[in-house]
Amino acid sequence: MSPEQALGTEVDHRTDIFSFGIVLYELFSGQRPFQGENQMSVLYAIVNNEPPPIRKVNPDLPEAIAGIVTRSLKKEKAQRYQRMEDLAADLDGLRPAVPTAGLWSRLKNKRRSPS
Repeated sequence: MSPEQALGTEVDHRTDIFSFGIVLYELFSGQRPFQGENQMSVLYAIVNNEPPPIRKVNPDLPEAIAGIVTRSLKKEKAQRYQRMEDLAADLDGLRPAVPTAGLWSRLKNKRRSPS
């Protein structure tokens, strides 16, 4: 859920970009970006807290990927990707630069069981 959804304000397609950022964060870190003991505390965290820097959670993650995840999770929707096509283009542009050998196995080893 995006901050604007949690606050009950107007949502648009950038809400989905935030949600995709959450999926990316979980994929590359093995944990949720916003945590809490119950649903209300998670909603509070989404609105008020920044997620732990993803490279602190997964130092092996290339900086370029971390930047995409971080931008996707901006609280202000004007600071997020404005179009999913732009996010996809940034991800696609990483293919030649990011060595994938071993990346997926390292990610698999970092996974934690869902709570």
